[in-house]
Amino acid sequence: MYLSNILISKSILSFVIGTIILSLIATTSCKQKELPTPDKHEFGDCLLLDVPGNPPPMGCVEDNERDSLYCSKTVIEEVFKLSAEDKRWLPYYCCEILDQITYVSASGNQTMLQVLDKNYGIVGHGKSIQKNCSEEPEKKHLYCLFSESAGVRLEFPLIEKTISVNLNIDFLYNPETDELQSGTIIKINSIQFLNPDITSFNNTTYLRTTINQGTLPERNYSNIEFYEEIELANKTFQDVHSYTNFNDSTAIKMYYNRDLGIVGFEETSGKQWRLAD
Repeated sequence: MYLSNILISKSILSFVIGTIILSLIATTSCKQKELPTPDKHEFGDCLLLDVPGNPPPMGCVEDNERDSLYCSKTVIEEVFKLSAEDKRWLPYYCCEILDQITYVSASGNQTMLQVLDKNYGIVGHGKSIQKNCSEEPEKKHLYCLFSESAGVRLEFPLIEKTISVNLNIDFLYNPETDELQSGTIIKINSIQFLNPDITSFNNTTYLRTTINQGTLPERNYSNIEFYEEIELANKTFQDVHSYTNFNDSTAIKMYYNRDLGIVGFEETSGKQWRLAD
């Protein structure tokens, strides 16, 4: 409890100090910090140095009400972990809270993303599948498991939303081998609540792509794109991933690189922005 109070006090103090600094300085760019990497845009492997938070109780292990919904259950106690290579896909983890990342348009206009918070922990899953329920065909099988998850929330004034960049383990059941397959995905989305009691909301996806195939099967989606080279607002970037949201024509298009994060984005009008030099 004493350590928890110290951490909470430290967090509050950091927020207050950050707010004061921002009132005196127009922008503090995360990529301008002196970090131990050869390129000023490459934020380093800070996530590798952190330790995930303690796992929550496995709610689906002892839940009689939930158990009645399933014909059988498998509990996997071993934690599915993010690899060192996976963690390199979240460069924003090296930023401090309230740091800003600047973007420019071809005409010289500026906008930014601002780091709001970071999280790295172990999450519990209850994944239901259609398996071995011949006696009760209306029911499903339940997998109970843990996996590491890491994410950063960023304020995005240009679209007046808060976005989340998350690294998660994705799971898929293979009925042919009777195995649970897994791999790592990166996802960028925003959630906008539509009423005060948060019972209704819009969830917009800006990027969702597999970064570590693991044991997942190869899947080709028409809305996922990879560019060995692409020009954004008069600057060329390499190894860029993008995604088209076919369900939301108003969603801004984002471009993502492993070491740089969001290298640029394109508004529905066609106006492009890219990471500032």
